[in-house]
Amino acid sequence: MDLLSILLVVVIIGGAVIIFKFVHGLAQVISSVLVFLIILIGIMSVFVYLDTQQFQQNFPRASTLTLLEIDGKINAGIARKLGQDERILSQDEIDEIDRAYQAKDYNAMVKEYAVAQVVHQEIVSVLSGSMEIKDGAGKSIQLDKTMLKNIMSAADPLPLLDQVTRSRSTTLETFGSSPQAIKTQLFIQILKKLNAGDMIKAYKQGMIEIYPFRLTFAVMQIGR
Repeated sequence: MDLLSILLVVVIIGGAVIIFKFVHGLAQVISSVLVFLIILIGIMSVFVYLDTQQFQQNFPRASTLTLLEIDGKINAGIARKLGQDERILSQDEIDEIDRAYQAKDYNAMVKEYAVAQVVHQEIVSVLSGSMEIKDGAGKSIQLDKTMLKNIMSAADPLPLLDQVTRSRSTTLETFGSSPQAIKTQLFIQILKKLNAGDMIKAYKQGMIEIYPFRLTFAVMQIGR
């Protein structure tokens, strides 16, 4: 075997050794990363489970705020406390909550309530079909998604509702006279029509914000 052949064999063997060490080292790195990720996922799963259990136990007894957001502003809201009837927030309360929301001072927004849900006007798109409302005489009033979106966005929704009811007196009797009263009533009806699956879907699509922060809901947003 001549010198050139010997050198070629040595280079090939040396290259094979270097490649083997590199692949072996890379495999060790990958294995270490995988082990770390498995441990991290395990720890996160425990925290999510504990947070979910705590939320499921406390939520039925928790005091909650459910707020309607339209064009970046809180327009209406419903408050619920254990042992008390559900009530509609006053305009003064809405204004105070909106100031805290705009300032991103979520502690001031939530106040003494355990949970605050900010529901965006786009929640209308989650509805399946139109929404039926009964007037004072028991007559059915049908509002499709487009009409609901227009009403929620309108500064004065009365003319739009008049088109549906064909009577201002029926509109006032059924929905109220002020824009806030109208939107609050529709908001309540929309929430009644949505089931748990709809709410989860809406949350994953960014139509609902929940305060204070909870790990369970943050995980739900992953891969949305």
